Formats: sequence, C-alpha cells, structure tokens
Amino acid sequence: VHLPAATVNVTRAYNAMLATCVDSKQWRHAWFLVKKMVSESIPPDGGTINQILLIIRQLGKYEHALDLFNQLDRMGIKPDKTTFDALVDVCQRSAKFDEAAVLIKRMKRDGIQPDLKTYNLMMKAYERAEKWIEVLKTLQVMTAAGITPNKQTFTLLTIACKEGAQKGKALELFEILKTSTVQMNSGIYSALKALVLATEKTGCWKASYEILTQMNRFQIIPDIITYNSVINNLCSNSQSLKAYEVFQSMADNHVNPISTIYTNILGSLLEHQHWNIASKVYDQLRKENTALDMTQWNNIVTQAKESLLSVLPFEYMSRMEASLQHEAVVYHALHAAQNVIIPEKFIHFSNEREGEGKKERENEREREREGERERGREKERDRERER
Repeated sequence: VHLPAATVNVTRAYNAMLATCVDSKQWRHAWFLVKKMVSESIPPDGGTINQILLIIRQLGKYEHALDLFNQLDRMGIKPDKTTFDALVDVCQRSAKFDEAAVLIKRMKRDGIQPDLKTYNLMMKAYERAEKWIEVLKTLQVMTAAGITPNKQTFTLLTIACKEGAQKGKALELFEILKTSTVQMNSGIYSALKALVLATEKTGCWKASYEILTQMNRFQIIPDIITYNSVINNLCSNSQSLKAYEVFQSMADNHVNPISTIYTNILGSLLEHQHWNIASKVYDQLRKENTALDMTQWNNIVTQAKESLLSVLPFEYMSRMEASLQHEAVVYHALHAAQNVIIPEKFIHFSNEREGEGKKERENEREREREGERERGREKERDRERER
C-alpha cells in the first residue's frame, strides 16, 4: 500500500508519541492516542502495531489484540517476529492456548521461525490452561528444532510435571520427557524429581517405581529425597519387595539410607513376613550405626504387630512394649522367625533395659503420689487459714 508522504509523516509522528508514552509507562495516554488514530483513520504501520500490542498487553485489553491481528491483511501490514511474540504473549495471558497454537503455525507459514522466547510463551499458555501434556510436547518440538531450553523452560517443565502427575498423568508425561532430545541437566532432573514426589501424593506407586527404574537405566542418580519418596510410596501400597529392590539400588549409587527409609522398609517387610530380607536390612542398620528413635521403633512394631505376634508370645510383646523396648521386639522376632538362638548378652541387655523401664515407671508413680500428698497438704493449710 502506497501512502501519501503527509500520511506517512502523521503515522510516524503518532509512532513517536506512542513510543514516548511506552517508555514513560503512560499506558492510559498511549491508549488515548490509539483511539485517536482510529477515529481520524490514520493508517498504522508495522511499528505502530507492535506498540499497540504492547499497550494492549499492559492494560489487559486482550480482546482487542486478535481483532487487530485479523485486520493486518486488510491494512497491508505483514506481521514480523515481534508482532507474533506479542500476540502469543497476549494469548497466554488470556488463556487462549488454541489461538496461540494457530499463531505459531502462521509464523512458520510466513517463513518466520519461532525461537526460545516464542516457545516459552507457548509453554506458558499451555501451563495456564493446565494442558500439561502439551507443555511437554512443546518442549519436544523446541528441542527437535535445535533450540536449547533455558531456566524459564525448565521451570515451566517442572510445574507441568508436578501438576500433571497429581492429575494421574505421570507415566504419560515421563514418556514424552524421555523421548525429548534435550540433554540431561539439573532442569530435567528437577522435572523428574517433581514427577516422583507428585506420584507419592497420589499413591501411584507404579509410576513412581517406573520413573526411578528409568532414571537408573539412564544413569541419572536420584537424591535421598527421591529415594525416600519412592520407598515410602511402595511401602504404603504393600510393595515391600519392590521397595527393597529400590533400597538395594541406593548402595549401587553410593547413597546412604536415612532413618525414615529404614523405618518404612523394616515396617513393611516385617508386616508381610519377609523375615530373611528384613533381617538383612536390620543388620545393615546396625552395621551403619544408623539410629532410629523410640517413635520410629514404635511405628515399626505397630505396623507389623500382627506378624510379630505370629512368632512371639503375646505376653512377651506386651511386656516389652510396656517397657518401651520396641527394637528388642524386632530383634527377637527376626531370630524367632528364622529359628536363630538369641545371643545371651542381648537377652541380658533386654532384661536390664526392662528393669530400668520398671524402675522409671515406679519412680514416676511415686512422683505422682507425692504430688497428690502435697496437694492434700496445701488444701489443709488453706482450711487452717480460713479458720
């Protein structure tokens, strides 16, 4: 379209005024100029369109953006890369992910290649619309085009993995992530970890176990938090043998188990009467001098109580629990289940602990009685004062 020089000069003048308003963040004044251009039929050029889109985005007047874009052909203006990015940004802000996808196709048709910024905006649009699968598919397209993701990309990826896994799409997300050509780094690891932690919350142990297995296969070493999450998920869903398999893989990766892992796996193995394996875990616990507190031993005994009673007398269990010797219960149960003679020194130690427990309980009762006597004496003194 060939415009008269005077018209071109007027358009340039408006562009300059718009640029001044944008630089000084005078968005209301800028919008006034846009409406004045429309009312006076002053034709915009490509620069004007990009300024207007920026103003629309800042004022939240998203509904005008696509209307403006649809009129560009009639005005003879060919959108450039900046125009398309601004439009995709408006779409992601207004949750119009379908329109954003159409814009990406139009860009390619016009010979303009989307770059990292464009794809990040597209991923953000899908993330706002809770289209978690599409976020990862966009990553696939991006990496296939030879574009290297940045920190923002991996942040969006981690959010998609976390939220999508909580909606039951963990394995589907993982399959897409696995086939992406992106190089393994801390960003991808964070996404994988988010998948694992989210599956624990949903109780989806199959997805949790599969993801960890694949991580080991691709020589990605999970951290202690990831291991703890997977083992807890498996134990909570009665998958004690798979939990032990994961437990063994920790040694292969030189990751030392923490007390919560020992608590979960020992409780689960004992509950399902896997005595030999539980004995190996207990031996490793003692060998590594990992300390479980009284609450953790109590949790183990409580979880596996029915199984423990199948190898230990009820009276013995009651006596040992009353004296807070939960570790001794586990130790004796493991030996009884495997018909192993318990070392005399351990029995002596247990009896000694039991005696200490009885003495402490007697002292506690004496303190309570003394407290009652003191309260009685205080009441007697009060009555004496009243008299």
